Amino acid sequence: MRLAAKRRATSSTFRLTHRLGGHGLGITAQRLRKRSALLAHEVRRTSVAVIISTAPTVSIFCGERVFSITAGGRLSRDEVFRTIEEYYVHTGERDVLWDLTAADISAITHKDFRDIAAFAIAKLGQAPTRKIAYVVGDTATYTRICTYITIAFKSHVPAEYSVFLSLDSAEQWLARH
Repeated sequence: MRLAAKRRATSSTFRLTHRLGGHGLGITAQRLRKRSALLAHEVRRTSVAVIISTAPTVSIFCGERVFSITAGGRLSRDEVFRTIEEYYVHTGERDVLWDLTAADISAITHKDFRDIAAFAIAKLGQAPTRKIAYVVGDTATYTRICTYITIAFKSHVPAEYSVFLSLDSAEQWLARH
């Protein structure tokens, strides 16, 4: 792990950036949290402030049968809204795969999940029921996505949901009809 410290011209705060050496979003959320904890410990020891970029990223792949959304960083309700608004119109009747293994959804509240479900209904309308799979990298995200699925089900979002800890399992589930 290589770290680079850059001093800001207007303050005495140091910006510490983590370079993944070409691995991009291949780091799991759990490993990122461990590394963040190690960095925080190091910062407390040296009394240097650290700013770690958690800017959300979303990438899209439109396959023949599956529309894939890969998200990373700290996702907010607004980022999920933006993704649904911009990309769900392109899904057609494809199933949807959300890869959240590199995402942090801890900022999304229970009320936000209700809002997201209502927004999804408005965008999907009376579309035919499709499968939506979520792939997560840790138990906290797994639990939060299960909370959303419960809310979406009770709100009658036209979808069949499932949560997975591996991409392979999600793809197998989506392939079954």
